[in-house]
Amino acid sequence: MNTPEGSAAARRGGILELNSAILAAASVVGGKEREGPLGRYVDFVNPGDRFGQDTWESAESEMQRIALAGVLGKAHRSEQDVDLLLAGDLLNQCAGSAYGLLSYSIPYLGLYGACSTSAEGLLLAAALVSAGFAACADTQAMNVPASQYDAIAQALSRYFAGKADTPQAQILKGGALASAFNEKELQHLSDVRRLFQSLRALGLILMIAVAALMLTACALAWRIRLTARTLARTVLLGWAGAMVLIGAVALWAAVDFNSLFVLLHRLLFSNELWLMDPQTDLIILLMPESFFVLLSAQLGWLMLWFFWPLGLILAALLYFSFKPMKSGEPT
Repeated sequence: MNTPEGSAAARRGGILELNSAILAAASVVGGKEREGPLGRYVDFVNPGDRFGQDTWESAESEMQRIALAGVLGKAHRSEQDVDLLLAGDLLNQCAGSAYGLLSYSIPYLGLYGACSTSAEGLLLAAALVSAGFAACADTQAMNVPASQYDAIAQALSRYFAGKADTPQAQILKGGALASAFNEKELQHLSDVRRLFQSLRALGLILMIAVAALMLTACALAWRIRLTARTLARTVLLGWAGAMVLIGAVALWAAVDFNSLFVLLHRLLFSNELWLMDPQTDLIILLMPESFFVLLSAQLGWLMLWFFWPLGLILAALLYFSFKPMKSGEPT
């Protein structure tokens, strides 16, 4: 990161004198590079080769993102303090840098000089700063900036999808490169993933059980000559009961969401790791109560618009699948 020192650049005796200085530098390497002679000088090391990503290209983008977060932290600067971002890589159209730095709100100049990209970036940055086209203000980031949210969301998505062993992400936090989540948060996220896995398995079992129950009901109804109207009425009553239950839960959430939230967490988790502190835990800042209120409302609408029409369709199908009643036949 360059900052102006004195007046504009001057050319003397064939040498371009640039009045700028390097405030900080950050490096990101894999496990093999860490084992080399310069290993003790690097800032961030990932034991693997892909930095938790699916492809080499995504890994290079992640390295660029971590490097920028690291240098901002070491220089005690935020993204709002940077006027220009110069970066490059060996991928087509500098895709690694472009996608890795996409979440930052900084004007970006892509560079392509193969092995000379590093020196080219330093020279151009120094020239731009010395000429007065770019400068750095002396402010410091205090919290996690919005540019880091995308990296956190990707880490959580990969973790809950089973594509990563940890939800941890390296972000710019409080002006320095740090882990996004503390040990307590990691343990709770692990509990949440196990809960999701259990719910997916339970959902599959319930689908199979409902299908088997419906087939059995149809077979019994046919065997004992249960009328179509009676069977349809029974199905409708069952679905109506389910809708009443869903409505009662929705009313509870609307009146006192916090008590419902606490009750569900006490029922679903065997510990109290879900009790977060806004002063120390990032999760509660990323997902406050309003987040869960909105999520619950969306799930409620989904259930309303899917399950209720499904019940009506199912009842109609059952009704017309059986022989119409004869005159005088009991209902």
